[in-house]
Amino acid sequence: MGRSVMQSLSSIWRNKDISTSTKIRLLKALVWSVAIYGCEGWTLYSKDQKYIDAFEVWSYRRLLRIPRTQHKTNEWILGELDVERELLGRVKSLKLGY
Repeated sequence: MGRSVMQSLSSIWRNKDISTSTKIRLLKALVWSVAIYGCEGWTLYSKDQKYIDAFEVWSYRRLLRIPRTQHKTNEWILGELDVERELLGRVKSLKLGY
């Protein structure tokens, strides 16, 4: 569901008048909330944790409009945006809070 929300907001990600920091805030508010809805009841296997990390970096790539064929590493993407991986940490904290 997170991917479909990400793709439905493609006009925002393509807009060059919106700053990158604003796009990141929109991503965290609109896309991640849908992607982790109901995560308190999930059983997190290592495979699922990899999927969550992959979704986070995929969404950052879409935000920067960097295709996979450019062979940029995930660390380069995170460094370019000056962010750290936090989606999996948010899921784990929500599970612990429940």
